[in-house]
Amino acid sequence: MPHIAAVWISQNHATILSFRDLDTHPTISHLESEVEDRSHVPEDRQTAVPYSARHSHNQTTLERRRHTELKHFFEDIAGQIRSADQILIIGPGEVKIEFKKFWELSKPNASKLIGLETCDKMFDDELVKWVIPVIKRHQPLK
Repeated sequence: MPHIAAVWISQNHATILSFRDLDTHPTISHLESEVEDRSHVPEDRQTAVPYSARHSHNQTTLERRRHTELKHFFEDIAGQIRSADQILIIGPGEVKIEFKKFWELSKPNASKLIGLETCDKMFDDELVKWVIPVIKRHQPLK
């Protein structure tokens, strides 16, 4: 059986399930991101500049910072799943799509992707039970 990695990803957290066999419990690892909440600018970063100019500058700065932090987060995840033969990306929102695009930038990686699924946050055991049928559904016919 191929080595399969299922990555549940949100802006703040990733859970990686690593399967060598779907009949045995996977290895589970967790990664926390350092991506800042883009909806809030801390008071110590606010200036005396008029609101409209400050808002524009701060928004641009926050977006650049978010992009850099997401890139580092994605690189950490990619480092943990690179050895897998097949990758399933799951999660609740847009970050899973951003990670899919990041993953597909590398030609060898792109061919490993077997699916992209929407899934809310679950406890690890619930996630394992949910993801096994999804992986089986994405397996090529024999």
